[in-house]
Amino acid sequence: MNKEVRRFVYLEAMLLWAYAYLGLWPFDSLPQPSRYAFLAVIFLYSTLMVSPLTIVFPNIPYKLTFLRARKALGISSFFFALTHALTAFRDSLGGFQGIVLFSLRELLPYIIGASALLILTAMAATSPPSMVNRLGRYWKRLHRFVYLAGVLILVHVAMVPKSIKLPIVLNYLIFAMVGFLIVLELIRFNRFLSIKYKFLENKRFWPLLSFAILYLIYILSY
Repeated sequence: MNKEVRRFVYLEAMLLWAYAYLGLWPFDSLPQPSRYAFLAVIFLYSTLMVSPLTIVFPNIPYKLTFLRARKALGISSFFFALTHALTAFRDSLGGFQGIVLFSLRELLPYIIGASALLILTAMAATSPPSMVNRLGRYWKRLHRFVYLAGVLILVHVAMVPKSIKLPIVLNYLIFAMVGFLIVLELIRFNRFLSIKYKFLENKRFWPLLSFAILYLIYILSY
C-alpha cells in the first residue's frame, strides 16, 4: 500500500475530475469553476495536514502511507487549481475580452488566486526527484511557500463575489477543518520554539493565538 498510494491518489483525482466535469451530485448545483475549486482546496488541505498530523501524532496508523501520499496530493491540488483557474477565466471573467471591463479592485481577488496558483505551479514543477536533487537544501525552503499559498487561497475565497451561499452546516465544517489544521501547526511551532528557544515557550499564549486566528477565519467566512 505504501508503494502504490501515489498511483491511488492520482487515480482518485482523475475519477473526481470526471465526476465534477459531469456535474453529478453534489456538484450538480455548482458552476464548473466552483467544482474544481472545491476539489483543489480539499487536496491542498490534505497536503498541508500530512506534516503536522504525523509530527503531533507520531504513532498515528499508516504514517508512512500519509507521508508517501503527500507529493501526489500536492500535484493533484495543482491540477484542480489550474482547471479551476482556466474555467473561471473563461466563465467568470469572460476571457481576455471580458477581463478589460473589470476594475483593478474587482480583479484583486483573482490576482491573489493567480498568485496562489503560481506557487502551486512551482511546487509541482520542482516535485520530480531530479529537481529535488538539483535544488538540494533549497528545495525544502521553496516548498514551505505552500503555506503562503494556503493563506492566499483563504483570502481569495473570502474576497471573490459569492454567487452561491453554502449551507450553514458546511460553513461550520470548513471552519472546524481549518481550525484543526491551525491548532496542529501551532502545536508543532510551539514544540520547535520550546526546543530551540526555551525562553519563548508560553503555554498560555498559544491557546489565545489559536482562538484569535479561528475567530478571524470565522469572520472572514461571512
